Amino acid sequence: GYDPRAAIALWQKMGKANRGSAPPQWMSTHPSAETRQADQVKTALADVERITAENTERMSALKSRISTPQGETLMTAMVDARNAYAKARDQAIAHLRNGHADQAGALIVGDLRTRQEALFGAISAMTRFQQDQMQKSGQAATTLSGRALTVALGVAAGVLALDAATRRSLEIL
Repeated sequence: GYDPRAAIALWQKMGKANRGSAPPQWMSTHPSAETRQADQVKTALADVERITAENTERMSALKSRISTPQGETLMTAMVDARNAYAKARDQAIAHLRNGHADQAGALIVGDLRTRQEALFGAISAMTRFQQDQMQKSGQAATTLSGRALTVALGVAAGVLALDAATRRSLEIL
């Protein structure tokens, strides 16, 4: 299949190959390589902004549901890792917006990647914690439902015994 991210490198290569020999864009039937690349960067940046807003909402919803000290500690670690990642991401975006693709690329494969791995680690730790909590809740619910069943059976047995005793009493009368 076609990888749209590869188009950026293609348009960069075409731009370098056509330096000085390409007609002005207004004379061409197609956008210039620089225009295509800039359009792709704008689209990618808009996607980043949209996804960041969605993730911010998800993080807020998750934070409001945390009720244990360990969960709060893990959430704080996740927020801190996300903030560090966002700072590096914003630096890369600034480089891209200023036309410094090489600096952005170096940042992306260096600091940004390290920050992203730290964020993924924090998310994984939170996920494992939530899975453990759900498993414990499931076990507690099973135990609780077992106790509830025992109580219900006890009540039912008591009602049946009372019903039988009432019938015997009525038979005697």
